[in-house]
Amino acid sequence: MKQFILLSFLTLSLAACQSVSTPSPDVTTAFDPQQAAFILHKGKGTIKGIAFITDDHGKAHRHGGETVRLIPESAYAEARFSDLYAGKKFIAVQNYPKGVTMDPRYGKYMRLTKTMPNGKFTFTDVPPGHYFVATQVLWRGHDGGGERGGAIYDTVHVTGQEHAPIEVIVSGT
Repeated sequence: MKQFILLSFLTLSLAACQSVSTPSPDVTTAFDPQQAAFILHKGKGTIKGIAFITDDHGKAHRHGGETVRLIPESAYAEARFSDLYAGKKFIAVQNYPKGVTMDPRYGKYMRLTKTMPNGKFTFTDVPPGHYFVATQVLWRGHDGGGERGGAIYDTVHVTGQEHAPIEVIVSGT
C-alpha cells in the first residue's frame, strides 16, 4: 500500500496537471528546460522547512521519510500546479489524479530530499530563483478508515543574498 501511495504522490508531484474534478488533461504549455536549468547550478542558498497537515481535530501530522521536491518555477510547472491544485495548496489523497502524463524531462530539473521523523527537511546549495516545495503527508485514520492526508506545496524565493536559511512551512494552507 505504501508503494501505491508513493507512486501516486510521484505522479502527483511530477505530473501535476489535473484539477481534482476532471479527467487528467495534458498541460498545453510545453516544458522548456531553459526555464528550469537554473536549478542545476550550485548556489549559496539554504531552505529549511517543515511539512505537516493539521487534521479536523487540530492534530498536526508529520511523517518522516517522505520525499520533498524542490521544483523550479517555469511556465510548465506553474500550469501543472495550477491545474492540479485548482488554486489551493492541498489535494486530499482520495483525489490524487490517475493517468497523468508529463514531459519526461521535467523530473530531471528538480532536487529531492527526505523529511526527518519530525517533518523537517533541508535543501542546501540552492541557486537564486523561484521554487515550488512539494511533498505529501499521509496517515491512517484512528477509526480504521483508509489513508488520510494528501499532497501539499508552498513556494519560496531564493535571492542569493540571504545570510541565513530561508524557512518555509509546507502545510497546505
